[in-house]
Amino acid sequence: MPKGFRRIFKTLLLVLLIGSSLAPGAEIGFEWRDKGRSFLIEAPGLELGEMHFSGVLRIDDKWCPLDSRQGKPMGTKILEAQPGPYGKTSATISTVRFEEFGIELLLRVDRLEGVPCVMLNTGVRNLRKRPVTLAYLQVLNLPKNPSRQAEASWAGAGSLKDWILTAQDPAILTKTFADLENPIMLWEEFGVYRKDGAGVFIGPVGEPVAYVRAKISRDSIFVEPEMLPSVIPPGKLRWGQQVGLFFEPPWQAMCRWADWVARTHGARTSQGAITGWMDAFSDIQRTEKEVGAAIDCVRTSRSAPRPQAIVLDQVLDSPGQSPENISRQLPRFAERIAAVHAMPGLRLTLDDNSKQPEENLGTIRDSVAMGYRFLKLLYNFSATGTEEQNLTVFERNRKQFQEIRSAAGESTYLLSCNIRAKRAGLGFVDSTRSGPNNMREGIRGVIDNTLWAYPLNRRWYAVDSDVCYLATELSDVSPLAGGWPMARTWLSLVGLSCGNAFTADDWYLPKFQPYIRNFEILNPPAREETQILDLGTAAKWPRLAGKVTRPWGSWTVALLWNPRETERSISLDFAQIGARPGSRYAVWSFWDNAYFGVMEGTYTAQFLAASASQHLVFTELPRDSKKPILIGSNFHIYCGAAEIKNVTALESGMAIEFTDAGAASGSLCVYSPIQPVLSSATGCEVTAIESAGENVWRIDIRNRAFASPQVVELRLPLPLLRQNWFWAFTGLLVASMGFGIWKYFDGVRSRRALAQDRLLHEERGRIARDLHDELGASLAQISMLGDRMAHPGEAPGGVIQRIQKNSKESLRRLDEIVWAVNPERDSVEHLATYLSKFAQEFLADSGIRFRSEIPDELPPCVLSSKLRHNLYLATREAFRNAVRHGHPATIVLKIFVGADELRIAIEDDGCGFDLAKAETPGQGLTNMRTRMQAIGGRFSISSHPGQGCAILLTLPLHAKLQP
Repeated sequence: MPKGFRRIFKTLLLVLLIGSSLAPGAEIGFEWRDKGRSFLIEAPGLELGEMHFSGVLRIDDKWCPLDSRQGKPMGTKILEAQPGPYGKTSATISTVRFEEFGIELLLRVDRLEGVPCVMLNTGVRNLRKRPVTLAYLQVLNLPKNPSRQAEASWAGAGSLKDWILTAQDPAILTKTFADLENPIMLWEEFGVYRKDGAGVFIGPVGEPVAYVRAKISRDSIFVEPEMLPSVIPPGKLRWGQQVGLFFEPPWQAMCRWADWVARTHGARTSQGAITGWMDAFSDIQRTEKEVGAAIDCVRTSRSAPRPQAIVLDQVLDSPGQSPENISRQLPRFAERIAAVHAMPGLRLTLDDNSKQPEENLGTIRDSVAMGYRFLKLLYNFSATGTEEQNLTVFERNRKQFQEIRSAAGESTYLLSCNIRAKRAGLGFVDSTRSGPNNMREGIRGVIDNTLWAYPLNRRWYAVDSDVCYLATELSDVSPLAGGWPMARTWLSLVGLSCGNAFTADDWYLPKFQPYIRNFEILNPPAREETQILDLGTAAKWPRLAGKVTRPWGSWTVALLWNPRETERSISLDFAQIGARPGSRYAVWSFWDNAYFGVMEGTYTAQFLAASASQHLVFTELPRDSKKPILIGSNFHIYCGAAEIKNVTALESGMAIEFTDAGAASGSLCVYSPIQPVLSSATGCEVTAIESAGENVWRIDIRNRAFASPQVVELRLPLPLLRQNWFWAFTGLLVASMGFGIWKYFDGVRSRRALAQDRLLHEERGRIARDLHDELGASLAQISMLGDRMAHPGEAPGGVIQRIQKNSKESLRRLDEIVWAVNPERDSVEHLATYLSKFAQEFLADSGIRFRSEIPDELPPCVLSSKLRHNLYLATREAFRNAVRHGHPATIVLKIFVGADELRIAIEDDGCGFDLAKAETPGQGLTNMRTRMQAIGGRFSISSHPGQGCAILLTLPLHAKLQP
């Protein structure tokens, strides 16, 4: 096939020109030329020559190249307000017809206002009476002779050799164009940037259609989707894979691209990242006895390790194992693993060319039936697949992933080791390998792939970095290349990825026991976002940073590591982590468990050896704060983000509450001018409180009791002038002379206030009784007259019915008013009774079943008239919406009172609706949200088409409980 047939999206030089002159957030101009057969893309200060689009099809067994400049223009079409993952887009479509071939070539350009990106896609419409085969679609072709203005603009941008190419491809990873001696091929997404962050990120977006690859040399880049073997039937239109060009700094561009793809591909992230052990990559083939020892190590341990999954990998390949013997062992292993509260896992290699697809799916079903809830899949897609002619290779792979998910069931955790197919599995797998297998002799080789996958974690699925190693050099264990500096850098990278964390070391052996803590600090994975500061703008990526924000404070966890083979220093400018000018940061080292001092402006890690690192926590120090500040924790790799539940800090002390995450023993680091003193420790032991530097104290803790409350309370012995009792005593002496007089007048005022409050209470009761007895009786009489006049011959029926309806409605609303203002109804119990009564009456004639779930005994809790009134109106609106729009068969009212909040849930089994596709919320939903906000509560709704609707009203009960 001619080389020109493979030149799809000849765009990157154009992209570089645009990216070099675009400021963040700048709009990109687009203009059609020659009646839609060519076009211009403009950026501020830059105009390029005309460009065209083309395609290659197989028609009547001949390859036919189609160039937009040679076809007949059919005009351009504007599509306003098209739905998109980030909002509505504006789109234009140009159509060019080739009469002799019976083909139309289309180019679609989408733009989103306020977002610096362009989305390009080419399509083919078959006007023939016979099908044609689509090979490639060329979206963009940079002119060979750009205008002089473009040449001048490009000259100011610098030489192409200074630009940096990055991609998750073993052949690329990170290179400058000057390093490209020969053309290279890469897959899917990639970025091209200058060191100052100017450039572009390119990746497939939109509906999942095809894989995208690029051929890159020193002076050109060709990008193409794999459309073969896609067949276009007569009269049909076939679009290629849409490609997005994001003109933003690398990290922002890649995160936006990942979010964009996740929304169109249906990302599956509910399972999250997990930790575990697998019997892989051991120097000696593991046996059934050794795997059993690893399981028993978990069973007999009081606190750790606590793996979320135990995966059988290498034991399946043990010498002498027959398939029949393995089949007998597998159910027993699954039972033993489940008994230690871990997911039983199994590695499945589904690449046997002799098997049919249904046999592979049967293997998956059998594994799940044996109790395995974690499946590690090594899948060769070339061996199986559908034969449908209208599907691309990507669509076939995606269909195979869908079949795998269907065979495994929704609750089974799927880890895919097919790196190239990571986008094809999006929406079906829970985790995907981020790079090649990680071996003891080659950890450094997988780091760049691991870092490239960081923006995908929790957007697409959980990233999987393969395994980490607990120890470096032990007897009978091969040494780890790079030693301990490499080992702890890799542990930091695995932890800061917030993806899966598995180990393959023999932790059940006594020689590994001192290193078990290196697994504990990863368990469970944190749920933060770590930014690669140098991604795309440097040949190496030595700086990582993740901002952690909690109600009690914020801090930055950073890893500075040396990716080179020689010793060097790594610096971090505090402005890169969002620091304000003049901010002072306390610097604490995770691996050293040491305080490095207070820094301003910049921190530099001096003389790091090859692959060595510093894992640091930067905590901003207020200049006038008198409260103690937690500045470090080495219980978990993310330094407080996972293992600290809450911190309460006062001038006189602080309380630190733990979760069950992290290691059983470790240290906290507290910044305080006054040395803390232990007040109490619940669920753990405090063994020492020692100075770690000026105004810094290290608190050593061990034996954390998991699955129970763990709290450390510290007291700060304040100086005399900062003691509350001293000032209280001084104030008492000063006030003692006037106390008698104040007491007298205060007593008079208090008695008057009590009397007034009692009168007010009685007046409210009287108003309630009068409204009910007098006005209520009158309205009841009107209702009775209306009932009597409804008989034939006494009055016109329509008038009588309106009298009846209005009078009954007046009675019902009067009852609501009386109930709301009556002080004797200021309780949760009365609220629950009234809401249940309302629901029964409201649904009495609707044919809808009603069920309530209300505890027999509710705690004594005071609810004011305003609170009860707004809760009732919001509940009433929820019932009305359910009946009016949901058409349910059953509505359930649930009321629950906890220690600090009241929850009212209204759930129905009606038709439901798609919240994400709802144009604007209805007035009823707005009213419910407004009423809850007016009383300090919260409103939330959950609904899916065909799955009903659930509305939750939550009201905090701070200081509302009766004594």
